[in-house]
Amino acid sequence: DVMTQVNSDSGTSRKIQRTAAGGSKIFGHVKGDDDAYADVLLAGKDSDATAGAAAGVKFDLGLPAGLVAAQKKKGSQSLRSTPKNYGPMISKDKHGSKCFDEMLK
Repeated sequence: DVMTQVNSDSGTSRKIQRTAAGGSKIFGHVKGDDDAYADVLLAGKDSDATAGAAAGVKFDLGLPAGLVAAQKKKGSQSLRSTPKNYGPMISKDKHGSKCFDEMLK
């Protein structure tokens, strides 16, 4: 599937192609450094058809539990210092904004 991704801030767009987890040799994919994450996700999976979900995969970075808890309490880094902007349709609707706020907690 070929899709278009649009950057709403700059107005630029690019074509992106959806392939099976781990890439597709049909489209010229060559295994490289970027495949390490896909390899973790695919570990223990029977096929690409059932792969791609990180359910049950635990990443242990060896960080102190207190630090991890503090970071989780602060929330997503991408949302910490940026005011929430749900776009004009949601922002002008109090109920819609409330629903999005709840969803992002």
